[in-house]
Order: sequence, then C-alpha cells, then structure tokens
Amino acid sequence: MPSVRQLLDLQAIDIDLAKRNERLGVIGERLGNEGELPALRTRVGELGTSAEGIAARQSELDSAIADLSGRIETVESKMYSGAVTSSRELTDLQADAAMIGRRRSESEDVLLGVLVELDEAESELSETTERLARSETEWLEDQERLAQERTVLQGGVAALDEERAAQAATVPPPDLVVYERVRKTHAGRAVAHMRNETCASCRVGVPSKIAQTVRASASPVPCPNCGLLLLAD
Repeated sequence: MPSVRQLLDLQAIDIDLAKRNERLGVIGERLGNEGELPALRTRVGELGTSAEGIAARQSELDSAIADLSGRIETVESKMYSGAVTSSRELTDLQADAAMIGRRRSESEDVLLGVLVELDEAESELSETTERLARSETEWLEDQERLAQERTVLQGGVAALDEERAAQAATVPPPDLVVYERVRKTHAGRAVAHMRNETCASCRVGVPSKIAQTVRASASPVPCPNCGLLLLAD
C-alpha cells in the first residue's frame, strides 16, 4: 500500500499540472488573437468611406443650390432693372425664375435627406470608432495580464515537473507503469480511496476478499468496477 499512497501524491501533482497546462493552452490561443478588432477596423474604414461619399454629395448639392440661387438673382435683377419693357420678355423671365426656383427647391429637399443621412453615418462612425478604441485598450490590457499569468504558470509548471520527477522516482517502476496506463483511460485519474469497502469514485462496494488484498498488498489493486487503483483509508 505504500506505493499506492505515493501514486496518490503523484496523481495530485499530475492533476495540478494538467490544470495549469490546460490554462496555458487557453492563454496561448488568446495571446495575439485580436478577436473582433479586425472586423471593427474594417467597419470603421467602411463607415469613413461612406461618410466621405455622403459629404461629397452634400458639397455637390451645396454648389448646385448656390449656382441656382445665383441664376435666380440674375434673372430677378434683370426683371426689376427696368431694362425689360416687353411684356413677353418679362413673362419669359418670370417663367425662368419660377423654373429655376423649383429646381432649387427640389435640390434643397434632396440636400435635407443627404444631411440626415450624413448625420446618421457620422454618428455611427463616431460610435464605432469609440468602440474600437475601447476594445483595443481592453485587448492590450488583457494581453498584458495573460502574458503575466503565462509567466507565472510556466514557472509553476517547471517546479511541478521537477516535483513530479522526484515523486515518480519513489514509485516502483512496475507500479508506475500501471498508474500511467490507468490514468490514460480515466481522464487523468488513477487512484481512488476505498472507504468501508466501497470505492469512493464509482460508489460500488468492493468484495471483501479484494478489500483485504487492497489493505495488505504493497502493489496497486484495481477496483473491480471502475478500474481505478484502490487506496484503503
């Protein structure tokens, strides 16, 4: 039974090592992984391009409206200058002014829609840019924390590796072979306590003869039900 107790101590080390190495694996996947950042950067670029396009349309409309306003002023100036004496010519000028006015009004209606669209685009761009900035800051902080945690874990794993080697050296080689075989098929566990002739792992009673062997044997004895190596309490 002494070797089984040694195996139980070895199992505790192995379980600790497995947890630390599993965490190191998770950290390894997260370090350098930018997650949603590339998509956010792409979206910011798309929104910026869209906002620029809408702003260009606004500028074109502003210029067109200014040109139409200038044309109306020219026509009205001619109308009210006193230089036009023909009623027909005056009627034509009035018609021109009305037509240009309608075109200006239509352009102003379009401009109003473009201004609303631009305001929405710029608002979304601002929100997405802020979200990107926050995400980048959080990502950098998380990367720093993960790097520090990895350093600590790596140091702990190195120390446990040494401890495991020292502990494994105290176990008879044949028993160590059995331990490793059982551990591979039982999710990293190989030893279970036997309390009141019951396996603490599977909760199934152990036959009395086998229970006596567990108490007396110096070599590992497996549970007849689950196969874990039994250690009598």
